[in-house]
Amino acid sequence: MDWTFNEPGRGRTKMTQSPGQRRLGMKHPGTVALYEYWSALRAGRPAPYKAEITANGVGRSLAANTFILENLGAGNLRFRLAGSMLYDIFGLEVRGMNITAMMVDADRARLRTMIEMALDGPSIAIMQGSVVSSDGDAHEIEMVFAPLKNDFDHMDRVLGAAHIFGSDHLAAAPRRCAIRSTRITEIEPGPGPSAEATTALPGFAEEAAAFDHGGADRLTAIDGDGITTSAPRRGHLRVIDGDVSGD
Repeated sequence: MDWTFNEPGRGRTKMTQSPGQRRLGMKHPGTVALYEYWSALRAGRPAPYKAEITANGVGRSLAANTFILENLGAGNLRFRLAGSMLYDIFGLEVRGMNITAMMVDADRARLRTMIEMALDGPSIAIMQGSVVSSDGDAHEIEMVFAPLKNDFDHMDRVLGAAHIFGSDHLAAAPRRCAIRSTRITEIEPGPGPSAEATTALPGFAEEAAAFDHGGADRLTAIDGDGITTSAPRRGHLRVIDGDVSGD
């Protein structure tokens, strides 16, 4: 189900979902493309794992606008990865910073609540607003926030993207973001993941190294006697005259 937050203080309004709302109110094609990548990757699960996000999967055209946040608790939502376009939009290097620092003071708590709801739902969060520099240079912006799991199955990462409307060539200047509207959409269950959807490609995720056993025989299970190898087996510990010794 969808919830819209079009005006502060107005609460949230339940929306009736239809096939035509699959894009969740997204307006920028880059936002839609990242959502569709995330949706295909999760393959019916509440969320994919952070390790499944790859540079090849995101694609070169989207990577510059893509970021990953980590929720460290108490409203601390840090950029762990950030594409080069984030520097152009906000006029500074954002990696390691709390995303709420990119907002005008009045909207920091609102953004934090929206992202935390996306993680708790789990849900998809969409924010639309504007980024404005101190000299009045303003651009419309759309951001998407999609939950991710860490290696321990905890939902504490966020895959996101920030896209501005109009020219991608921005004058270098610090900018703050103001929220115009947000939407939270609860994630619907779907069919289970396919092998293709859950296979990580080279990129953000590292390939698993094969185990090199140096040509030695691998461990083999045999009935009734646990695990053995082709090498001679040592004797068990035994008690002799009250002393403990081993062969």
